[in-house]
Amino acid sequence: MDIDIRESEPDTDNEPPAKRCRLIMDAVEVPSIASVRIRAEVERQEIHRKLELLRNPIVKKPKDTPTLSLDSVRERLRSIGYEVYPIDLENTILDVTVRRDFMSKEYGGNPQDTYPKIGSAFVARTGKSRFSYLNLLYNPHCPEIPGAPGLLFDVKCSGEPNDSGGDQVKEEEGKPHGAGGNEDEPRGPAPPLTLDEWKQQSSAVRKNWAKQIAKKRWGLSIRADITLRRQLGRKPTDAEKKAALKSKNAFKTVTPEEISSALDRREVIVVVSTLKCVGYKADFQRDLAAKIPFFVPPPRKAAGKGKKGKNTNHRKAAPVVKGQKRKRMEPESDSDDEDSDSTSEEEEEIVYRPRGTRSRPIVNTPVASTVRTTGVKFSPHHFPAATASTFDSILSSRYTSIPCCAARAKSVAWKGI
Repeated sequence: MDIDIRESEPDTDNEPPAKRCRLIMDAVEVPSIASVRIRAEVERQEIHRKLELLRNPIVKKPKDTPTLSLDSVRERLRSIGYEVYPIDLENTILDVTVRRDFMSKEYGGNPQDTYPKIGSAFVARTGKSRFSYLNLLYNPHCPEIPGAPGLLFDVKCSGEPNDSGGDQVKEEEGKPHGAGGNEDEPRGPAPPLTLDEWKQQSSAVRKNWAKQIAKKRWGLSIRADITLRRQLGRKPTDAEKKAALKSKNAFKTVTPEEISSALDRREVIVVVSTLKCVGYKADFQRDLAAKIPFFVPPPRKAAGKGKKGKNTNHRKAAPVVKGQKRKRMEPESDSDDEDSDSTSEEEEEIVYRPRGTRSRPIVNTPVASTVRTTGVKFSPHHFPAATASTFDSILSSRYTSIPCCAARAKSVAWKGI
């Protein structure tokens, strides 16, 4: 049998196509400068939007307070984040604010100290021993709403360690702006104010800080350091400064000008710490909301014996008008006697001679030269063509139709021109 060899050979023309190879390129995309700037600006605007949400529109900040730009605040808060701690509490209770005198009465402590010392009796009764009341005059970037992060300002001598370490915790209980239940807010170190940031503050802010450091108790360490530098001619050692602080000297001889110079030379710096909320005592805030409506503020203390009260019956001296004679002042009466037309014999009549204008020329007719009223003086230029009879009819109407005149005329002087 004849066999065709060509039919037994495999057909190579119908082979399946070869599979495509997947190529993987290992490379790094180098972004352009324009794309980097656009991405940074978008991120910056998003963070600024978050920072705006941390502000409380009800809180009114003083004018003479140090402020930082949003970029400076953003960089210092970056390490702890910009998110608000979630609090499961109704707004009617969460937004309740309290007073310092209320907190002092219920939980103890000096109503004016930032970190008041609580008496043992209050601690035994309430179980709370640490409170802080941050003043917006010195801490304008502190938390304004419950659970929000913030910044804490303080002053220290250069070279001293920052006391606000990350391992320390403080209770933000009973804040005057309503964040009374913030349980724990760990403090973290942040870059201090640079020399440029300090000099960018207004002169009123810098003077106020120097003035407060010179007289407040929390400025004792600064005043001691400046005094020792002045006496020793060098920076004091730690042992020398500790010995000075143990003495009873308050170092009140340090002037605000010396403190301002120390701040400008960076011998004294404004340190910054971050505050992050990690818990919230809802029960404590509920107690505050339940007690504050029944609080009756104590009456204000009366003025001391050495202080004289303001004399409400004291009359100010009448201003002396140049070119006029001084008139004798008449004592004011408690009752208004509008029906009396009698004039004092000692009262002098002032004669006014108008020069006239183009729109109001002088008319040679008898006119009232001056109508003297209680607090108002009428001159002839108001009525250039008025005669004596015309003024008699006007005076009888009790000035109901005369502008700027509120009382009956005391006297009328007639004089022809």
